[in-house]
Amino acid sequence: MQRFRRSVSLWLCCLLLVLFPGGSAWAEDEGNPSPAARELQRGSLVHDGMVRTYEFYVPSSYDGSKPVPLLFSFHGTGWTGSMQRDLDRFPELAEREGFIVVYPDSTTLVGDIPPGQLSGYLTQWNDGREWTPQFAWGIDDVGYVSALIDKFTAEYNVDERRIYAAGMSNGAVFAQRLAVELSDRIAAAASVTGPLAEWVELHSDWKRPITVILVMGTADPIVPYNWRTDQTIEYWVKRNGTSAEPKVETLPQHADDPTVVHRKVYGGGRYGTEVILYEVENGGHAWPGGPQYYPVEAIGWSSGQMDASEVIWEHFRQHVLPDPVYPDVPWSHWAAAEIDWLTHRGLVAGNPDGTFGPGETLSRAEAASMLAKALNLDLADRPDPGFVDVDQGSVHYAAIAAVAAEGWMEANDRGEFHPDWPMTREQTAIALVRAFGLEGDGDFRFKDIAPYYPGYQAVRTLAANGLVNGYGDFFRPGKPITKAEFSVFLYRALTGEKAR
Repeated sequence: MQRFRRSVSLWLCCLLLVLFPGGSAWAEDEGNPSPAARELQRGSLVHDGMVRTYEFYVPSSYDGSKPVPLLFSFHGTGWTGSMQRDLDRFPELAEREGFIVVYPDSTTLVGDIPPGQLSGYLTQWNDGREWTPQFAWGIDDVGYVSALIDKFTAEYNVDERRIYAAGMSNGAVFAQRLAVELSDRIAAAASVTGPLAEWVELHSDWKRPITVILVMGTADPIVPYNWRTDQTIEYWVKRNGTSAEPKVETLPQHADDPTVVHRKVYGGGRYGTEVILYEVENGGHAWPGGPQYYPVEAIGWSSGQMDASEVIWEHFRQHVLPDPVYPDVPWSHWAAAEIDWLTHRGLVAGNPDGTFGPGETLSRAEAASMLAKALNLDLADRPDPGFVDVDQGSVHYAAIAAVAAEGWMEANDRGEFHPDWPMTREQTAIALVRAFGLEGDGDFRFKDIAPYYPGYQAVRTLAANGLVNGYGDFFRPGKPITKAEFSVFLYRALTGEKAR
């Protein structure tokens, strides 16, 4: 029923936009368009077999001598990039502040839509909501934006540490998806009247902490305030490691409308990241500071108590893409987020030369030390395990003695621990199940580990807890585990996060 109501609301919104498509009507004072609006350029590129279009504005101050920020602004359902431009008026800010702004166009699906979905005229981003046609058809909008970033960084002197995403409605939900899936390229994201889709939260890999701004109206009839606003904030607070309690401030009222804006800042995240909510009390499905593009009865109030574009840019300019903690673990690395999380908690450390060595094989002694540190084992007064090949003068001796006393790792029947031997994936499974007291026995698909393997049950337990996805149908139990792989396993065990 909830899905049906959202579908009906969106359909009505689309119908309004089809009946009243004149998005540029409110853009400027009659007969006096701004220079920015007059000088927007159009472009296109082919992505995933489709010609994709966009508008963009390059400020008059641009001469290529220094890198400039790049801002993407995404339209809502039934709209176009030019209509979004008329709503947010970012080109005027771009001219003043010296950044490039791009307005991409989404795809338009007309005709045969999967049963139960909206039909007819529907320009929309694949924002991760499973019930939308673009999701069902697998439209690669994330890849399209990534291709646009490549194009603009190749053709203009773009500061690749200052690339931002903002959006309205469906474009806002999409900007949230980009904040997850392109966080290795986007420095910060802002969503006006749109939260994070549940599918993205559950199935998409994030790369790094990222500042996220939400602008949500409490009286929004199209995207209700109670639709995943709290869940979105909780997700980003956890990801960024910010304070769980916000600093709250009510903005001064200076406009003649019934809205009140409360700013809630969850600060103190890694790399200075924040989660910022502008809660627009009595606000509707609108861009604050922008036009009342449809009657209040249809979309609610467009608040005049703040200028969302100015506010968003002010936040954006304070945040850049941070350098990764290790030069050999860029944000694009598949294990970057987990390694970063463990490092900032002092649970893993790099090599003396400042690198991490994600592809390096982890020794059994190193694995013992990481487990002992992660679970905060008391290393004092542990009995000598009596391993014939473990020197009491070794830097890993105390950790080996502790994990042995806990029964997490053990020697062979000859008393050999083999501290310098590679830790295998099978041995890792056994150690993690024992260390974290994991239980469970679910479906099992791995074809290369049989019941007679020592780690067979441990691998089944990891799979039952969603901590491992293997290599397709194979686990590769005897493969030496890398530092990156062990870090990911350890992160999942500590946080309960599932393999994706």
